[in-house]
Amino acid sequence: MHAVDIESCTRELIAAGADVDAAGLTGTTPLMKACERGAAPCVRALIAAGASLDAQSLSGTTALAVACAGGGDGNQRAQVLDEFPYLQSRRGRLGRIGNVLQAGGVFQHG
Repeated sequence: MHAVDIESCTRELIAAGADVDAAGLTGTTPLMKACERGAAPCVRALIAAGASLDAQSLSGTTALAVACAGGGDGNQRAQVLDEFPYLQSRRGRLGRIGNVLQAGGVFQHG
């Protein structure tokens, strides 16, 4: 089994014209999947390529909701949350968004 560089794959697909908002059968978008996996570089690339931040899966879940509950450790989730533009505007007053959320008990460290 070969290791896959998901960030490079994401960038190559975007460069080849892949639809960054293509949804699967459950309405899940690539941005939601990247958030779920805690893949901040992919989240950054997808947002830069114009991925919709408002898209909802069939269950009504958004990428931000997935990022808050997403995979990886607390640091990976914090890095993913830091990629959301509408959270970045609050960074100056609050510091790193992920740190604020962690301090508030949103993330569990294990």
